[in-house]
Amino acid sequence: MSAPLGDLFWSKVDRDGGPDACWPWRASRFPNGYGQFRRPGRSGCAHRLAYEEAVGTIPEGLELDHLCRNRGCVNPRHLEAVTHRENLLRGDTIAARRAAVTHCPKGHEYTPSNTSRSSRGQRGCLACSRKGEPMTKAQAGRLGALEGHRRKNARIAAVEKVEAAA
Repeated sequence: MSAPLGDLFWSKVDRDGGPDACWPWRASRFPNGYGQFRRPGRSGCAHRLAYEEAVGTIPEGLELDHLCRNRGCVNPRHLEAVTHRENLLRGDTIAARRAAVTHCPKGHEYTPSNTSRSSRGQRGCLACSRKGEPMTKAQAGRLGALEGHRRKNARIAAVEKVEAAA
């Protein structure tokens, strides 16, 4: 185990709110808002160092999630070791918002038996595709763009064929 963080580290933490409040890091921060601590032998993200001292080593393959959603907080009670996926889905991210959607735009529930996945991992509604439901504007736009690319590629192939024959 590493050497204790000591008074220098904890002097940079505001613990006035008590054990259940956020403990803001009052010193240097990385551009993304996480606290930064640099000393010979103990350097890195302040919240990770605080967690390791209070709880223990962060298990392999896991990262810390701020339950309080405050990147500057170093209170070990506000930190939980989770997978990267879990951390993303808990946050305010596009992935989290999309994962929270339970029904397709036409109102069909996304269930394992009613959901298809594209090669890019996007969900599709099998009920809509079976019924021949009309496309949404976004689907029509993507299909139109794809069809435009196909026509362009066909024209290029035709020109190359003519040039090759000449």
